[in-house]
Amino acid sequence: MSTLSRRKFFAAGPAAYAPASGGGYSPGSQTINTTGAGTHTVATGVTSLTGEAWGAGSGGTGASSSNAPGGSGGGYSRGTWTVTPGQTIYYTVGAGGAGVASSPSGAGGVSWINTAANSQPASNGAVAAGGGACNGVVAGTPGGGTIGTTNFTGGSAAASGGNGEGGGGGGAGSAGNGGGIIPLSLLGGVGGTPDGGAGAPSPVGGVGPGSVGTQPGGGGAGAFNSGNGSAGGDGRVKFTW
Repeated sequence: MSTLSRRKFFAAGPAAYAPASGGGYSPGSQTINTTGAGTHTVATGVTSLTGEAWGAGSGGTGASSSNAPGGSGGGYSRGTWTVTPGQTIYYTVGAGGAGVASSPSGAGGVSWINTAANSQPASNGAVAAGGGACNGVVAGTPGGGTIGTTNFTGGSAAASGGNGEGGGGGGAGSAGNGGGIIPLSLLGGVGGTPDGGAGAPSPVGGVGPGSVGTQPGGGGAGAFNSGNGSAGGDGRVKFTW
């Protein structure tokens, strides 16, 4: 190294010539809230990728007399995989289930991540189920997480509230299950810690549709007085490297 080059190196300091991280890349993340299918391209220098999927909440139902259950919360799943720069990762973000005037309501869509193919995986990925559809006076089954190394379940909806309508169950979070609804409660369930979507509360006076379940994964609310139930919150996918 010439005298001039040595002077430039020590003037700038070694940090000026160091890569952005130990792996030669800048850590980052990408959050996808738009429903539907898509792809994520692994960045240059990245060899380990964490993916998270939140399932969508189901919609609530309406009723002319009583017993209009809210929707249930979507599940959560997370995994970390060895990847190569430029690799294509496939994903789908599930859509919230539709609120209806009579049963069954719309089920919440499944959110998933697949490191190998453009299809819902049976391994090497993450799958977060959406909340199940309400049918009659029976609230739908909460969505759960599978395939990933960390999985949580959404909250159950109420079958009916004080006037016949029920709040929606909370969506699962990245560190806990979604909150369920106490029978005869008009309130929505809390989202799972720290980032699950809250379930929608029943509308004032029971006249629907009320508010939509919070993204990601909050269940919609039931409605009274011949109103429509509200829709569930959409799912979510997130990548971190």
